[in-house]
Amino acid sequence: MSRIFAQIGMRIESAFLNDVAKPGSVTDIPYVDIVNLLLVSRHWHDAAIHVPELWTCVPTHALEAIDLFIDRAGERPLYLYINNTYGEWVPPSATKQRSLLHLFPRIKNFYWYQEHIAFSDATEDDEAPAEDTLFTLTLAEMYTILSTVEAPLLEELYIDTKVIEVTASLPVLFTRPPPRLRVLSVSGEQSISSTNPLLGCPVLTHLRLDGVFDVWHDSRDMVATLHGLPNLEELVLSAGSGL
Repeated sequence: MSRIFAQIGMRIESAFLNDVAKPGSVTDIPYVDIVNLLLVSRHWHDAAIHVPELWTCVPTHALEAIDLFIDRAGERPLYLYINNTYGEWVPPSATKQRSLLHLFPRIKNFYWYQEHIAFSDATEDDEAPAEDTLFTLTLAEMYTILSTVEAPLLEELYIDTKVIEVTASLPVLFTRPPPRLRVLSVSGEQSISSTNPLLGCPVLTHLRLDGVFDVWHDSRDMVATLHGLPNLEELVLSAGSGL
């Protein structure tokens, strides 16, 4: 039974990765499937809670279940999704977001989504966003925390932040480049310098820059970056990315 549940856990992780580009569904996959497993029978419930692989996709949309999943995952690497879009906060707690980011030494895959929503587009029933909200960390707070944590297990990093800021340049994240980072996807209205350590991770196999600008000064700068990525298999540049 434990072997079956472990295989189910692997399928859930795979589903998380396959749907990582769909912010609305990525948070629902692990939680719904596991809850259904627990309801099959008492035997299934008791067996499932002792299989760490089932609990590695943190259900950040279900605030009350986050700590339970992390605890039952034991020492297994975790899959994490955070959404800082106004009105769509996942999880809807700045305190919880902060504590999750400090788990980065255990994070294997991280997807961070934030979309700028002009208040002029809001409905009449929406209240104006408070100067200081308890629902989410600001962009600056996210960057500050991510610049101070280590990410030794991180293999896939997705940053999709369509935010209008005074400075829209991706800063140096993590205390040192993630040694296992294979997939890097940066999307949104921001720039990233070719000197950013994330673009120098030697085991990087997939690099996607979507709508990102001011990456390279010229073609020689671009060639120099690619020369430092001997394992790169796929490079995707689109709509504004590049020089």
